[in-house]
Amino acid sequence: MQESLHPAGLDRAPAARFMRAESMKATVQRTLAAVREAMPSLEQMAERFSMSSRTLKRRLQGEQARYSDLVETEMRLRAERLLVEERLPVAEVAHQLGYHDVSNFSRAFRRWTGRTPREFRDRFGR
Repeated sequence: MQESLHPAGLDRAPAARFMRAESMKATVQRTLAAVREAMPSLEQMAERFSMSSRTLKRRLQGEQARYSDLVETEMRLRAERLLVEERLPVAEVAHQLGYHDVSNFSRAFRRWTGRTPREFRDRFGR
């Protein structure tokens, strides 16, 4: 079963339409923020924009961006929000972000922020 890449009424549209309105990097960031399930692969995102994965990669490179970095940034932002605003347990945050092992999530979070999830919550939690 293939996951949906068309969240919240986002229809498939030619990439040229997006390029006129905003940069490809901004379009990808906006689309990633709207996806509520697992992060799409580069290939799935390219398909969403009706282009090859190589074309998407090349256009992002033209804006000094990498798809993996955009996904990682979105994951970090979601993790921070879930830890601080939702006050979810670290294990639940890890699960919602697609990590099957809490220690892998904790290592990634520490790489992103320089803090463990608990340290981050203690410092920035409300």
